[in-house]
Amino acid sequence: MKQILLILTIIFIYVVALYGQVGIELEFTLLECGTAYEVSGKGLWDYEVFIPETHEGLPVTRIADFGFYYNRMTRTCLPNSILSIGKYAFGRSFLEYAAEYSLISIPLSVEYIGRSAFRGNRGFVIFVEAESQPAGWHKKWNSNNVPVQWGHDGSFFFFTLIDDGTAYEISKGYTPFSHIVIPSSHLGLPVTKIGDFVTPVWMPGMFRFNLKSIYIPDSVKIIGNSAFSRAGLTEIVLPESITHIGNGAFWVVNRCLK
Repeated sequence: MKQILLILTIIFIYVVALYGQVGIELEFTLLECGTAYEVSGKGLWDYEVFIPETHEGLPVTRIADFGFYYNRMTRTCLPNSILSIGKYAFGRSFLEYAAEYSLISIPLSVEYIGRSAFRGNRGFVIFVEAESQPAGWHKKWNSNNVPVQWGHDGSFFFFTLIDDGTAYEISKGYTPFSHIVIPSSHLGLPVTKIGDFVTPVWMPGMFRFNLKSIYIPDSVKIIGNSAFSRAGLTEIVLPESITHIGNGAFWVVNRCLK
């Protein structure tokens, strides 16, 4: 046991020496106007990065060029104070082994995103509050063609068109909350299916471990295979509209479920 601890300690010291301090360190730079800050960060393996709306009483309005380049994070939600995101700002910033849960949310306030802001990232999702690309964004802002969920409503659900474009399926997602409500519609079309969730059970996904209760609207007709498997659910409301529940949809759900 002591040998194992010694080996782990040596590995930890080596990683810190090679990459720097574990945990994102935010750095704020006062912009030339003197009325706002831009933010950047450096570090390693800080899964969720919180960027504040203000710093020392002034708004944080910009993500610096290369601001979070080559960090290791899984998700960050930009505050409504952010107006612009610099070039390569989040290049190579997201953990690939956490691909099913790596995400960033971009608020409606963002007027500009620079070239290749997310270059070098694979397997994560960009949630955008705007329903389509704003005119001020660089034409190659998403040069890697990272999946984008337009019309982000704060739920971190990933919607996929089904039934010849007449309805939506919730196909992937993540939530930091223990109680959620499935939306009945998205961009004017009904949400009729909760898809199969086959992500690794050891990752803290949308329907695993942290979820306690969920409300499903009567627009939903199908619940996919393993949709709520390994969830900590204690309460769920199933509408009469449900016509099919997939294999293992509630596997290893809390026995106190009602």
